[in-house]
Amino acid sequence: WISRAKASSALSASFERALGPAWTLAASASGGWASGRFNEAYFGVPDAAFDVVSAEVALEWRPRERFSVRPHVNWSRIVDGELARRVADRDQWVAGLVLSLDF
Repeated sequence: WISRAKASSALSASFERALGPAWTLAASASGGWASGRFNEAYFGVPDAAFDVVSAEVALEWRPRERFSVRPHVNWSRIVDGELARRVADRDQWVAGLVLSLDF
């Protein structure tokens, strides 16, 4: 059934370390696979492949017990050669800022 599905999956590993009472550093890395139908829909290539690798780093600051600020940056790269030829840039960067209030 997987060959007929538009499916993708990823395997990831993550790391988190307290740098002090209010600071936490987090990092993760992953690799992803997609079915031929998924790749055909998004890239025009009907082959299943190990598609992408990615990494993310974040630093969380918790100045109050229920409030935190978490800037993060994520990099991903299309690693399959045929898929990479179908996109303008095989490297993608995303940065963001998460404000969180626990209640």
